[in-house]
Amino acid sequence: MKSSLLAFSLICSALCCRAQISISSSDFPGTGSNYRISLADTLIGLDPEPSGPDFVWDFSFLQPVTQSAENWVSPLATDILYFLLFGSSNLAQPLSVPEIPGIELADAYNFYQKSSGAFSQTGLAGKFTGIPIVIPFDNADRIFSFPLNFGDEEEDESVFELIVPTLLELREERMRQSEVDGWGTLITPFGSFDVLRHKSTIDIRDTLSGTLGNFAVERRTVEYRWLGEGSGIPLLQIDVQESSGFTVISRIAYQDSLRNNEPVPTGWMPTVAGAAQNSSFRLYPNPAGAEVWLSAHLAFAGRLNLELFDQSGRQLRAWTFDPLRADEHQLKLEINNLNPGLYWLQVQHQSSSAPGLEERSMLPLFLR
Repeated sequence: MKSSLLAFSLICSALCCRAQISISSSDFPGTGSNYRISLADTLIGLDPEPSGPDFVWDFSFLQPVTQSAENWVSPLATDILYFLLFGSSNLAQPLSVPEIPGIELADAYNFYQKSSGAFSQTGLAGKFTGIPIVIPFDNADRIFSFPLNFGDEEEDESVFELIVPTLLELREERMRQSEVDGWGTLITPFGSFDVLRHKSTIDIRDTLSGTLGNFAVERRTVEYRWLGEGSGIPLLQIDVQESSGFTVISRIAYQDSLRNNEPVPTGWMPTVAGAAQNSSFRLYPNPAGAEVWLSAHLAFAGRLNLELFDQSGRQLRAWTFDPLRADEHQLKLEINNLNPGLYWLQVQHQSSSAPGLEERSMLPLFLR
């Protein structure tokens, strides 16, 4: 009898260890929460789609290219001029704003409402050339409904409008379809975790009008998140951009410990281990007309190879700039005779003095 009870106990323990978890609002960030994030190379060729019950996702091969801290604060800790978002929000997340030549963007935040039943984005705010721009969502973007369990599905619609006087108007409409499509074990360089896998497919329509013309762009973003009990933010998140069969992984971020004291900029992957660089690239104006400029800050001398692709992945243009010294460069790219829409510029920066050292990135370009 004792042997039977022992065997039954061992079986129950094994089943409990493999049981799926449930995620509630208490497992998400609160005011004062802080996390260390590592960003990996987006061009490593992984497939984030496979999932299912009692699944093992092994991403132990990921390596940090950039590290940053993710902080969550009270909306009242942001600029008082963002007060239009205070009543609908109880969390705010500072945003890292890229440098864009000729445009000053600063003090930017995403705003959220966390309750026992949902976690939703309520708006965003920032300062455009010193002028506060506050964008409340007409309908909040509900990212999660609680509790989260394997097999859950839901749909949500949201919309917001951005108006910059005398320059542009942007209306963004989102249709979010979400599902918890897997549970099991996630393995990253940070450790092994029991998780739920949450997948959101967001169909987005951006309508722009202003001095640069009027046009609409439709695109799809797929967000894959691996959520653990008490993890706060996702233990791993992979974002994918899709358009007309052309798929680009735009972000791979996972919770991590501090790996170095001098992180390199987001989105770059030096091919020589430990060669942290500080190059950066921006396109302007964007949206563009018959020409666009690439603003390049090069941390080392070398050659730039540029390729422009349409949404089906066809190469339409190619440029080579060589040699270029380690400095600031403004490079003019002729893009006339192309139809309005979304394109992608692939940038490859190769060192002239260290064979094998390079940086790569994919930049979105909108043509009007």
